[in-house]
Amino acid sequence: MSELVKSLESETALINLDGFAGYTDESENQDQEDFAPHARIIQGTRISFTKQAVWVNREKQPLPKGLLLLVANVLRVVQKWGPDGMPAGDPRILKPGEKWPDVEAMNEKCPKSEWRIYFDKLIGPYQRQKVVYLWDPNITLDKYTYAASSNSGMNAVSNLVEKINTQRDFKKVRAYPIVTLESLLWSKRYNTPGPNFIIQDWVELNERGGLVPIAATTPAALTASRPTTAQEMLNQNPGMKPVAAPTGAEATGDKIEF
Repeated sequence: MSELVKSLESETALINLDGFAGYTDESENQDQEDFAPHARIIQGTRISFTKQAVWVNREKQPLPKGLLLLVANVLRVVQKWGPDGMPAGDPRILKPGEKWPDVEAMNEKCPKSEWRIYFDKLIGPYQRQKVVYLWDPNITLDKYTYAASSNSGMNAVSNLVEKINTQRDFKKVRAYPIVTLESLLWSKRYNTPGPNFIIQDWVELNERGGLVPIAATTPAALTASRPTTAQEMLNQNPGMKPVAAPTGAEATGDKIEF
């Protein structure tokens, strides 16, 4: 087998191992110390959601309004933080289908000298995170990483994954959503916003793990306008295949007999 074939098979295997099918919010009540080797959790630009309901990049600059992004993958991570707010050791990346470890018990085993102040509250060093990888499949090919640890962020990721798995169950294909980054009212009591992923369309990978956009090789292509709709994105990316939304019968598991 040639090195090229081995490389292509390896790339396809990695693409097919996304974290949606094995996603779970369940926890277990025992500590586990089998932390994964070092992994580069943040890929591309780290983005975050502010208290002012704005999505920003690492420089705290707002992302373009209506930016269309493909949700490529999701990870569940347990990270230990130092009192200085920096990572203390390698993250533990949960395997597909693996339950969350008992992070509260892990924190209780740590001396108080390892705890830190976070939003005026003393918290333990271990923290759950849900990491979403997004991709701009246009000229820039920008990658974005959203690492959620707040209740609103964690809930937004769970809701997104639930919709992805529901669509995959209905259509029996590995469907991926194209989303815009929005906000919603998270707490009516405190009038605080939360992040929200609004699904604009669905695509399917081609047989080689596709999503290969048209290469920008000419000045005209480099200055081409960014698509403003999911359909325009599909037209520009032959590696994407559209996936129809579920019908009423598929969603309810029922049909009307005439």
